[in-house]
Amino acid sequence: MISNPSKNTVIVCLFILGIVTRLLLLNTHGSADLNEYMRWGKNTHDVGLSKAFEGGYFPIQYLIFGVTDTVAGVLGTTPEGAIKITNLIFEIGCLALLGYLLRKHLSLLSIMLLFWLNPFAITISQQGYVDAQFGFFILLSLICLAHHSTGFKKYLLAGIPLGISLLMKPQTAPLMVGLVLLAIVFLFLKQRKDILKIVTMFIAPIILYAGFSLYFALTLDITNNHKSLTSISARIQDKTHLSPRLADISANSLFLTAQYVFVATQRMPAINAQMPNAWFFVANILNNNNERIYRVKDTQKLFGLQYRTMGSLLFFAVLIVIMIKISRSTSTLDRKIILSLTAIPILLPYLTTSAHENHFYLGFICSIILGGFLSDKFILYGGFILGTLNAINLIQYYILPYYAGIEHTTLNLTPVTLVSSIIFFTLLYHLLFKLHVKVSPL
Repeated sequence: MISNPSKNTVIVCLFILGIVTRLLLLNTHGSADLNEYMRWGKNTHDVGLSKAFEGGYFPIQYLIFGVTDTVAGVLGTTPEGAIKITNLIFEIGCLALLGYLLRKHLSLLSIMLLFWLNPFAITISQQGYVDAQFGFFILLSLICLAHHSTGFKKYLLAGIPLGISLLMKPQTAPLMVGLVLLAIVFLFLKQRKDILKIVTMFIAPIILYAGFSLYFALTLDITNNHKSLTSISARIQDKTHLSPRLADISANSLFLTAQYVFVATQRMPAINAQMPNAWFFVANILNNNNERIYRVKDTQKLFGLQYRTMGSLLFFAVLIVIMIKISRSTSTLDRKIILSLTAIPILLPYLTTSAHENHFYLGFICSIILGGFLSDKFILYGGFILGTLNAINLIQYYILPYYAGIEHTTLNLTPVTLVSSIIFFTLLYHLLFKLHVKVSPL
C-alpha cells in the first residue's frame, strides 16, 4: 500500500504538537497527588518497598515511583518533573498501542485527534496523574487478546500485563471482577467451553499477587505500626502453636490483601470525589454542613440502602445487560472479552460512587476502542465529548483556582457536570438499546 505523504506529514505534525504542548506544560502546577507520588517514591528508594508501602496504590506502582525518584536524582531534575516525564513516556506508549490495536478500524489521524490531542489527555498529563501508566498495560493485555491465535497461550499472555496493572492502581480490580462476571454470563448462556480460557487469564495475576504477598510475608516488620497484624499473629500462635516467626509470616501474608480491602471499602468513601457525574447532585443535596464534596460519605442510606450499594447495583445491572448482548453476538471469544473489558471503565466512574476526577481516563481511551471495533461513531464522539467535559472539570477544580484565583463552587461546577451526565446517559441508552455488536476482523 502506498502511503499518502501529505497525510503522514499531518500525523507527524499532530504528534509533535501533542509532545510540545505537554513539554510546555511540564513545569506548571499539578495535582496535589504528585506530593504523595514523590513521597512514596522517595521512601521506596530510601528504605525499600516493604517499609515504604502504605497502600493507596499498589506495589508495582510504588516501585515505578521509586525508580522515578532514583532517575530524578541521577539526572538532577525535580521528582515532580521526573514523574511527568515518565507519564509522557507511557502516554506515547498508549498512543502507539492504541494505533496498533485499531489499525484496521480507525486511521492514525483519527486516533491523534480523538486521543492524543483531546483536552482531557493533555490536562491529565499536565496535572501529573499516572493513569497512562497502568492504562498502558491494560492496552497491552487487549493487544494480546486481539492476536489471531485461538489457543490458551494468548489468554495466558494477556493475563501478564493485566496482572501488572492490578498491582499498580485500584481501577484494574473492576476489570478482574468483570472477567468473573463474564464467565458467569457464559455459564448462564451455556457457553461453557469459553469459560476455561477466561480462567486462564487469572493465572498470571494470581502468581504476581501471590509473589508480592510472599514478599511482604517474609520482609514486613509487624512490630512497626501494624497492630492488627500483631494481633492476628498472636491469634495464629494461640490456635496453631506455630513459632512466633511462622505466625508473623502467616499474618504478614495477608497484608497486601488487607490493603486492597481497605481501598475498596474505607479509603475516601465519598458519594462524589470530584467526578462530573450525576452523584455530584446527590452529594450536594446531602451536603448540609457545606463541606468539600468528597467529604460527603456514600455510607449514608436512603430507604435502608447505602448509596455505594445503590451505585454498585446499578453498575452491575447495566454491565450484565451489555455483557449478555455481547455474549449473544457472533463475535469470537477474544472480541467478546475485549468489548466487555472496554465497557467497564466507561460505565464505572459515571454509575458508581467514589469516582475521582481522573477516573474516566481509561474509560475515555476505551470509548475509542469500543467505538472503533464496532464502527460506531456515536460512541467515538460521545467519548470525545465526555473527555473534553472531564478536562473542563479538571480545569475548574485545579487550574483556574491556582492561576486565576477563581475558586470552584457548586454553582460554576454544575453546568459542565449536568452536560457530562446528560451525554453519558445518552451514551448509556445507546449502549443498552441501540448498539449492534458486529465486529470486523482485525
